[in-house]
Amino acid sequence: MNTSLEHLTSQPPSEFRFESTLGRGQEIYDVLEVPNWAPWLRFTPEQFDEQATIFSAGQILLCDENSRPLASFSTNRVVWDGNPESLPTWGEIAGNDMTYANTYQPDGNAIVLMSVSIRPDAQGKSLTDVLVTKIKEVAAIKGIEYIISDFRPSGYGAYKAKNGDPGFAKYIELKRQEDNLPIDGWLRSLARKNMRPLRIDPKAIVVLASLEEFNNFRFQYQPECWYQLTDPGLIKMKVAEQTPQTEIGQVGEVWECRETGTWYVNKADGRAVYIESNLWGLLPRD
Repeated sequence: MNTSLEHLTSQPPSEFRFESTLGRGQEIYDVLEVPNWAPWLRFTPEQFDEQATIFSAGQILLCDENSRPLASFSTNRVVWDGNPESLPTWGEIAGNDMTYANTYQPDGNAIVLMSVSIRPDAQGKSLTDVLVTKIKEVAAIKGIEYIISDFRPSGYGAYKAKNGDPGFAKYIELKRQEDNLPIDGWLRSLARKNMRPLRIDPKAIVVLASLEEFNNFRFQYQPECWYQLTDPGLIKMKVAEQTPQTEIGQVGEVWECRETGTWYVNKADGRAVYIESNLWGLLPRD
């Protein structure tokens, strides 16, 4: 039986409190998921509710004094042999229905951080530190050896738009001159938490869409952020890096949208695919 969040002993800042996610999928979706994630990357309210049923102790919800969601972790529990090369993709751990129903292992030795969301007006308050402290406590209570994640360099999309795309592998190695920490804000925060990089996951998230769905995303979701790649060398690099032809066949167009991943389009067949690379990493349990 999962340990309920109410029985965990760590305490957030006095104005915040941990609460169960059971039955709160719609609220988490409205308050945290929609403001933080592009439409094709969101969990649904129903998926949140099912995740809470399957692994309640691993769904971490921090609320304000009015019980309104401030920040959340969605996590899964799996078995891992400690070999970075054996790690699957983010999508494989989420499972086909993204509820963890077919991938959760109750005796797993690893907690996988699947998603983190911070309410926009609460960003910059170090709430991820509070969430990480809580999930470490869950791991300790459950006797779970590893805390791992397919970490998403969230600044990559903006960097590509402003500076050009150096490629994912080069981007995650870029450092700031003043402190030699990663240029990416999330990776920088993780470096301060002593995260140990394990390996690149070139196709962490793969989202298939029809041409109609792709066009709806492009025209309705932050349309000012979208731009088509025209440099043949850059297109060749992206296709080699993420092999979208496996999903959609011939790639006719490549689009960026200031997200970590990239869209590839086969107009002739009416298909498109979003592919996002992430970085597998290990957080210290103590």
